[in-house]
Amino acid sequence: MKRFVFLSIFLFLSLILCFSFFARAESIKPTGSVSVFGIYTDENDRLDNDKMSALGEYEEWWSGGEGNIKLDFDSLKFEGYVRDDYDWFANLGFDAKRMFQFKGSVNRMFHYFGHEIPFPEGYPDYTDGFQLENSPWVYNDVIANEAGSLNYTTSTGSGTGAGGKIVRYTDLDVGKNYYIRITKYATSGIFHVPTLPGLKLFYDFNRYEKFGHRQMYYMGSKCATCHIYTYGRRINERANTLKLGLRVTRKLWGLEYYYEYKDFEDKAKPHSFYPDEVHHPKKGANPFLGEVLYDENNLLYANTSPDVYKYTHVVKFYLKGLPFYSKLVASYVYSNIKSEYDDDAGYDLMSSGGNYDRERESLSPYFYAFLISLTSRPLNNLTINAKYRYYSIDADNVDVTLYPVDPSASWAGCSDNPYGDPAHYTYKSDYVLDRNVNEVKLALSYILKSKYVVSLGWEMENINRSSKQMNSQDPLDPNFPDSPYTESYDDTTTNSVFLNFNGKPFKKLSFRFSFRYDYTDDPFEFEKAKCPSGGDSSVSCYTYDIWQYYRNLVGSADPENSYTTKLSLDFTPTKNLILGFNGRYSYQDNDDADWDKYIISVGANLTYQLTKRLTFNLGYEYQNINTETPAVVPIFDG
Repeated sequence: MKRFVFLSIFLFLSLILCFSFFARAESIKPTGSVSVFGIYTDENDRLDNDKMSALGEYEEWWSGGEGNIKLDFDSLKFEGYVRDDYDWFANLGFDAKRMFQFKGSVNRMFHYFGHEIPFPEGYPDYTDGFQLENSPWVYNDVIANEAGSLNYTTSTGSGTGAGGKIVRYTDLDVGKNYYIRITKYATSGIFHVPTLPGLKLFYDFNRYEKFGHRQMYYMGSKCATCHIYTYGRRINERANTLKLGLRVTRKLWGLEYYYEYKDFEDKAKPHSFYPDEVHHPKKGANPFLGEVLYDENNLLYANTSPDVYKYTHVVKFYLKGLPFYSKLVASYVYSNIKSEYDDDAGYDLMSSGGNYDRERESLSPYFYAFLISLTSRPLNNLTINAKYRYYSIDADNVDVTLYPVDPSASWAGCSDNPYGDPAHYTYKSDYVLDRNVNEVKLALSYILKSKYVVSLGWEMENINRSSKQMNSQDPLDPNFPDSPYTESYDDTTTNSVFLNFNGKPFKKLSFRFSFRYDYTDDPFEFEKAKCPSGGDSSVSCYTYDIWQYYRNLVGSADPENSYTTKLSLDFTPTKNLILGFNGRYSYQDNDDADWDKYIISVGANLTYQLTKRLTFNLGYEYQNINTETPAVVPIFDG
């Protein structure tokens, strides 16, 4: 509040000072308006954020008034509007004969969120017909919460399961409306150095503040009776961005450098909870051995947010006046991100006890890239562009320690230590974003009879990943933990061709057409992502090697082939009437992951200018998305 009062006083004094300085010499052009508007909503609906957020996430659906003001003193400009305490905007601009230019603004708004119910009554059940091994009982209404007595049959006998509710859901804030208040401060300035023509110093500063609550999820435990909680997490976030730089512009060359600093802080305390007691579907059986994730009675935290700090250096250079009207552009970017948890937020980040002992360490990935681009015009109607870009992402790897399991908790038919020698339980996990990427682009553009422009191009992207995927070793092999990630990902290479054709065959008609095809060799895939229906009933020891024997289908969200076609038309029968049409067709597939997808989108719009101050717009958009893919429905065994 103090910051807001200070900023308001600062803007007001700045306005008065500038007005006093320029009022005598410059003409004043004030404009403004006051309006009253009415909105009708049902009282119950108005208090229901689910309905209000669906209608407009950033709108306040109640009647009121609005004031607008705009002041123009030539060198000083001010504009703003206000609807209520948290829906207003103010912008101030100042230009001192182009030697110094300044802009500053403050914007406040609400963001409304819905209150979701994960498992409403009547939720479709995709688990009908799934039957436990050697058991006549069939899963019914698992997702819809209610089921009968759950009986399991194993090699050691039979027993009653966790009870009638297989999937449990608890809302800790029933009926609570969720929203956050957003405030954005922005200011920028450019200073032209009088003694050094062509030199500009500039800065940009932005600050976001968010306060309120929003609905969040967490699981009470893993390998407990599947229990999902929702609660209202407090939001107290601040994000700052500061950019400082200089720009030199000469006749044949130019240079720019800037330093950018970003930070994000969340000062709200995270939600703490004690994990649910671990269950096993069969009474008297040990709970899943080493697969238990939260096997402890200590306090844990849900939805924690680290503080993030990003430091970036950017250098840009261009050179003109080369043969064939060529222009050379080069740039270099170096960035470092630090992510760490702040104990001042009110929680201890060391969990003690159980098999969850670990300390959250800071994560510091590095990014650097350089680009070089050459554009030439060897012929009057022909333009050629060639571009090469390289970037690399590197971060610290993580040492993973797997704790030995209790030998007395063995499953029937398996060895006591299913993961082999406990001395082999530590290994290195590469950062999944580690990669080296090369990009190449070549494009030709040709002008036909001053009415049409044809562009042809080819692009290539090659991604070399440092991270590795799980190999195909048997996890019961004693040597398995020595090299659990021994298989490197193949390079992902994407080749693309594109065609753009734009023109104006008639004075009142223009069109834009484009086609693009992408082929990806070895897209990013998870080789053991999905289980085929039925599985392998011959495998008796399925607790540890189910991923090995059952999950043998590839999963990937990236396509191997992608086709996209777009067309748009603009027709102007009269000077105040514009008719528009747009269409898009896209098709993607991945044979390894066995999925395909197409998108059809068409739209039309009409713009009619009744007067200089009144314009009428009418539009229609249709979109159809169809995806065919195998679906994986997880069934938690208790």
